[in-house]
Amino acid sequence: MAYTVAVDPRAGRVTLTVRGEFTLPEACAAFDDFVNHPDFVPGMDLLCDLREAVMRPRPGELEALVRHIHSRSERRGRGYRVAFVVASSFEQAVIHAFHASGLVLPEAVHTFTSMDEAAAWLAEPHEQPA
Repeated sequence: MAYTVAVDPRAGRVTLTVRGEFTLPEACAAFDDFVNHPDFVPGMDLLCDLREAVMRPRPGELEALVRHIHSRSERRGRGYRVAFVVASSFEQAVIHAFHASGLVLPEAVHTFTSMDEAAAWLAEPHEQPA
């Protein structure tokens, strides 16, 4: 698996691009990489490109990822939006299961199949944290 993290403070956005198998340890590492990036500001929106990712979570892994993110919620901030871009209905179902956990991500989350649509949704005016 390979992932890249791009933090754009002017746009108030993090872009995470994933290629290949995306496991729980890698998902946790990617999250930590962007929230610890020197240009990251709590509350930044996230554009997560999973079109070339392969996600096959084992039982309990989504819950473990949710707990990992929740444990760092102060650093992550509030008021952000998350746009997931996926290529298949399976990955879309994984994202919906993750979001349905309810433990984390009280902010707006949406799943797309187009990068342009995801970016346009994130660019719509919304309340940014102070």
